[in-house]
Amino acid sequence: MVDYTQELRDKDNTESVKIRREVNTQTGEIRNKDPKYIDYDVYLEKKTKRYDRPTVDKEERFFNLVAEFQTSLKEKYNVSFEDLGKLLHLFTYTSYRDLESKKLYLKDGKHAFDNKKLAKVLKLTDTQIKKFKARMKEKGIMFTDKTGIYFTDELVIRGEMFPKEKRNLNFYTVYDHPIRELYNMFAVEGDTKSVKPLGVLLTLIPFIKKLTNQDRGLNREASNNMLVMTEWNEKAQRYEPISLTRVAEMIGVSKKTLIKDIKTLNEFTKKETGEFLVYKYQSSLMPVGFKFKHTTEAIVINPKYTYSQDKNNSNYHNLISAIENISSNNNVINLNDYK
Repeated sequence: MVDYTQELRDKDNTESVKIRREVNTQTGEIRNKDPKYIDYDVYLEKKTKRYDRPTVDKEERFFNLVAEFQTSLKEKYNVSFEDLGKLLHLFTYTSYRDLESKKLYLKDGKHAFDNKKLAKVLKLTDTQIKKFKARMKEKGIMFTDKTGIYFTDELVIRGEMFPKEKRNLNFYTVYDHPIRELYNMFAVEGDTKSVKPLGVLLTLIPFIKKLTNQDRGLNREASNNMLVMTEWNEKAQRYEPISLTRVAEMIGVSKKTLIKDIKTLNEFTKKETGEFLVYKYQSSLMPVGFKFKHTTEAIVINPKYTYSQDKNNSNYHNLISAIENISSNNNVINLNDYK
């Protein structure tokens, strides 16, 4: 008898299973040793099913926004902030993706969205909904088939992700419940522009730096919800914060407009939730040598809305403590701080 190991791979060459086998050198008979019996199609089906199941409690339900670091979604898809605000809200209604079609249908519980439900959720008229759907289809963002209205996993993924996706995709975890609350704070029946600030928020999220395999190899850390540049400060052990001037340029708005929208976000969230959505760290409070290079203030997004790192580590708890301290001093984005 001679032992050997054979690797079986799926048709897309992305998943595999190794099987130990033995061959009788006299008869040529081959049989499995470990596992003894395997139907590869059944094995793969069982393995992939775990990637489309719920992973968190209802209170912590989330979706993953797929976007490259520092990508302006407004510029990439040529979409207005108003429509981006609507999309952010709709992402919270996506179902777990169908692994074969890569589609994520809009559902309220088990019921698929139709135009009537879409109009109710977005607080728009039938005519406004038809125009919105047409715009999103034209831009390759949202589609409709006989089953319902859907996005694809090129933009958003709900549920567990394959290891290969976690390695190769840049994605941001965004929480359903606070985003829905935010939308309902801003949305005015029949007013398509009322949710513009949510579109601004969605556009800011990709300026948070997550770790890549290369970053880990260099012992770097993620930006912990701070909007940053690509520049790493070795002495301070951080990515350098990006200025509001530069962010405004990259997302295609004036600095004054960006500050105004951030201020609006903060006014609404503070009034309704007792917390601000966007905070700032002041470089002037830091020791010499550790001040920010390109701005006097670093912009940080409240992790209640989006947080893509491990919540069990010290970085998260330090961020929460810092936000509580900043909030108590009312140290937030204020339009009057800028000329």
